Amino acid sequence: MGRRCAIAAGIGAGLGLVWWVLIQLISAGLVCSKETWSCLGWAVFAVPVAVIVGGIVGWLVLRAVELSRSWLVALVGTAGAAAFLYLARLVWPSGWVFLVVVLVTAGAYALGALITA
Repeated sequence: MGRRCAIAAGIGAGLGLVWWVLIQLISAGLVCSKETWSCLGWAVFAVPVAVIVGGIVGWLVLRAVELSRSWLVALVGTAGAAAFLYLARLVWPSGWVFLVVVLVTAGAYALGALITA
């Protein structure tokens, strides 16, 4: 059980890092223009796509390490992380803290692994 949760937490932490980098690139205006509101378009399009792609990548990696019910762990972990991070963003609008994002996604994947065991 501990191995299962540790593997899922590591994958969740990696996805959290990728999501945090994506949000930082968009909010800094490095992939878009802040003058024409194109950053809003990028965020509206890129964030949901990143969540879906992250869930699929999480499932593939979990399956590659032969974790049982990997699709369910990825589904629960991704949905939990996305929901919590969205709610945290509403409560804490001043910016994302790297460690919080990584810990939340790692925790969501570990909880998903625990629930689906």
